[in-house]
Amino acid sequence: MDVPQCDHLDQYLGGWLSDEQAAQFEIHLRDCPGCRQEAQQQRRIDRLLDRGARLLELAPALLIDRIERRLQQTVRRRAVRWAWGLAAAVLLILATGVGVAMRHFGTRAEPPAIAQQPDPIAAEPDSERPDPRTPVAVCDVEVTLDDPSEAILVPLPTQSPNVSIVWIYPTVKPDRTLPGPAADRPLSQ
Repeated sequence: MDVPQCDHLDQYLGGWLSDEQAAQFEIHLRDCPGCRQEAQQQRRIDRLLDRGARLLELAPALLIDRIERRLQQTVRRRAVRWAWGLAAAVLLILATGVGVAMRHFGTRAEPPAIAQQPDPIAAEPDSERPDPRTPVAVCDVEVTLDDPSEAILVPLPTQSPNVSIVWIYPTVKPDRTLPGPAADRPLSQ
């Protein structure tokens, strides 16, 4: 097997060699059984592929037209969805910009008055404490707790009289049922 000539097998089978090079390779094929066998196998595969291609039936023109129409519809739908999404994004950006501009440059309204809870720390010890079950008005919202020590209520001012925001922070109570040093310690340290 002549290795430099064997490298030209694919070029010979593809018809890419000049006439002179093809004649030289045919001489090589007579002398090289490996290249001759590979060339025969490739020719056999080419014949089988040609026969199979002739047996294939062409798809009906109506089917091809239907497939092309559906593909075009799909492309159009995607384009429309993309355009609607882009339009919605632009409107959202514009609305946000307008809202920010109105807040920044518009007239500023005073926030509604918020009822303040009495500060239990600042209260005098002999003053009368309100009933813990009485509702507390916070931004026109009544918040009632069974035990006021269960949570801390923090009202937040808003620009709109129709919106009330109250943050509720639960308080943590030590568990006195657990044995050990944690239950024995006093609460204030």
